[in-house]
Amino acid sequence: MSKTIERHGFTVVELTEEVKVETLVPSANHAALRCGFAGYPSNPRWNPAKFCAWKTGRLLKEALGRGEMVVRSTDSVLVPADRGEDSSEKAPAPERPKRPAGRYQLVIGGFRIG
Repeated sequence: MSKTIERHGFTVVELTEEVKVETLVPSANHAALRCGFAGYPSNPRWNPAKFCAWKTGRLLKEALGRGEMVVRSTDSVLVPADRGEDSSEKAPAPERPKRPAGRYQLVIGGFRIG
């Protein structure tokens, strides 16, 4: 389960055998991310970075349960529901307003947005 793939600075991490996620969480904290996704309690001896990774895993599991995120069947990667494979069957999404080109991409909780 420790196989990881790096793409554009993001690492694809196996949360379970059936679910993967692209993240910026450092490899030293991947176990805590998996623990949070699996529903295990946090370890009181963890440093703040590991606790943040654990909390991120919990939030991902909750979002999956609420239907805000789905597991893409083509590569088993956890993605927002509006970017899943069945989004082509839905009505086209309204066009987003143009953002000025900036130097930084918005990253929340170690996950790519946009």
